[in-house]
Parts: sequence; C-alpha cells; structure tokens
Amino acid sequence: KRGFTGTPLSELWQQRRERDDYRELGVALSHELWHPFGGLLMLLVGAGIVLAWPARMFLASSLALGAVLAYQIGVFWFETLATAGVMSPAMGAASTPVICATIGIVLWARK
Repeated sequence: KRGFTGTPLSELWQQRRERDDYRELGVALSHELWHPFGGLLMLLVGAGIVLAWPARMFLASSLALGAVLAYQIGVFWFETLATAGVMSPAMGAASTPVICATIGIVLWARK
C-alpha cells in the first residue's frame, strides 16, 4: 500500500525525521529517490537482451518483457521486506535498481 502519492520529497523527508519508528515513510522516500532511474534501467536491460540475440528477436523480446516484470516484482518484494523491518528502507528501495544496473552493465559489456 502506497499512501504517499503526491507527497513532495521534502515533506516525506521531514516526516521521516520526525517519526523514525514509521518504516513505511523511509521506504516511500527511498522509493521516490530511486524511481526516476527505474525506467532507464529497464530500458538498459531490455535493449541489452534484444541486442544480445538479434537472430532470435521473438525470444529476446519476450525475455525483455520478462525483465520488466521481474524488475517490478523485485521492487515490490524488496520494499515489502524493508517495510517489514528485514532490511533498512534505503537498502530495500536500492536493491532492485542496483541488481538491474549490474545485469544491464554485464549485458552491454558482453556486446
């Protein structure tokens, strides 16, 4: 549940500082800080997959769509773990983008 839609980052930052016990605020703040990079990372991985197998375009396109779905599932999973207290909010929001960036770099380095 994301109840902070439309809340400015400055307000999330202030509320998080006032209420350290409320983990969902920290997760929402970290998510909003990483969010602009998500589309770029999904494009990086998707294009890397498609360019890695130009002869098998249907398979590569299917894998690229699967990578986008996996990214979204990863964001949800890691942020849920962070909200539950398994990891810090910053680590929960950063895990999926860092993993995706690593995969994208590996795909592009192989090219």
